[in-house]
Amino acid sequence: MTPAKRTIYIDTASGAVSSSIGGQAVVDPQFILRTGANLEIAFVTNGAVVELQANSTGRFVIKELGEGDGAALFLDTAWDKTGTGTSTRYTFTGEMDGTALRTSLANGLSKQYGASVLFKEPADTYDSASLPFLVTVNQNYHRSDDAAPLVSADVTLVLNTDGNAFEAFVSGVSKGFLHIINVAP
Repeated sequence: MTPAKRTIYIDTASGAVSSSIGGQAVVDPQFILRTGANLEIAFVTNGAVVELQANSTGRFVIKELGEGDGAALFLDTAWDKTGTGTSTRYTFTGEMDGTALRTSLANGLSKQYGASVLFKEPADTYDSASLPFLVTVNQNYHRSDDAAPLVSADVTLVLNTDGNAFEAFVSGVSKGFLHIINVAP
């Protein structure tokens, strides 16, 4: 399942980030560790959503708060553009995972990070960027090696003819022997 998009609006003149067109609300998109991340960007100029020039590029980066020069914990450098004119959206999609991000979050329930979106239109000499904004990454307690306990299998023990071992069968498949040792009390 593709994760739901979290939409933010970036003012092309000031770099201000909001949760609505022309809004002042602080954004804090929520993501879950080890799942898909889907951040949708709408660029706003003079109170209206605009389409950037063809072949514009963008990057989305997440780092530890206060560590702008630190290593990226999440980086996506390829966005997908959909729509035209006022319905134009640019979406970064990736997996919210990585060794550095796992280490940073450790066993915490959730943690806030700093993020920015960098964008460049072909006609511009220099990159443009959003102002920094917060994102929260929430813990995911599922691990790839987790397995549910085996509760529904058919387990059978069969005593060998010499009486010194049981052969264990799980769902009809032999899993080995349980040996019986007679020790006098």
